[in-house]
Amino acid sequence: NTAFLVPERNACGHILIEALLSDLGYDHMFIDEKGEPGILLNGKNRDEILAMMEEDLRLNKFKLNSERTIMELLTFVINENTKKPEADDGQTDDLVMALAFASFATKGLIGTPGIERENEPEIPKIYSDTKSKYKVMIPTYGESVEEDITWVLRN
Repeated sequence: NTAFLVPERNACGHILIEALLSDLGYDHMFIDEKGEPGILLNGKNRDEILAMMEEDLRLNKFKLNSERTIMELLTFVINENTKKPEADDGQTDDLVMALAFASFATKGLIGTPGIERENEPEIPKIYSDTKSKYKVMIPTYGESVEEDITWVLRN
């Protein structure tokens, strides 16, 4: 797996990073300017990271096909009391923050070479059924599961 991870280093994020590095030997993740893996989120850089995401959204630098993320963005508001951006009462901001982390982390990746792999896995074949949906068979633990990926391919 060569997925580029951007874990948050606050609170229990340390446990995740340690498990990735020590237990799984997985080190393909965001490294900050101090050489530490993950993002240590604080009041100052949170605002900067959210501003980068907002700019990317306004400039259409990436495409959102996740209805859940879009719905979360619509409930991500400026708190009237604190004047800080956050999830509205009764809502969550997990997907918004994940999008912000991705926006922030990819700034340093653009133009860098990808990771070369010795044993590249076969790319699953995409097919369409009679209902004009795109599907792919994903191999999992000894079997294959059919996954609808129409949402990824929408314009």
